[in-house]
Amino acid sequence: GTAGEHQHKVYVCVTGAQDFVRPARPGAAFDRAEYYANPEEYVPCFHETIAPHVSLLVPTMYWDRRFPRLLSTDQLQSLRASGNKRLLAVADLTCDVDGA
Repeated sequence: GTAGEHQHKVYVCVTGAQDFVRPARPGAAFDRAEYYANPEEYVPCFHETIAPHVSLLVPTMYWDRRFPRLLSTDQLQSLRASGNKRLLAVADLTCDVDGA
């Protein structure tokens, strides 16, 4: 196709918890049950792996303070400071106090 052709298409990416965090222990594999039982043993990675490529973020999962944020204000500011201005909007469809 021609240069910029992708800018006129909508791409949808459905992600899960395994895409938001990684185990804090080097070499450990993601385990969904362990993550929900012990979220403090996981560190966020969404801001490094997926957020840089997203123009519209629509999180629809439950979140509470025990879990790492999907995208913190500091992570977003760092992304913007790096020159990445792709993310145009966040439309959080959940009703979690203080957001995800």
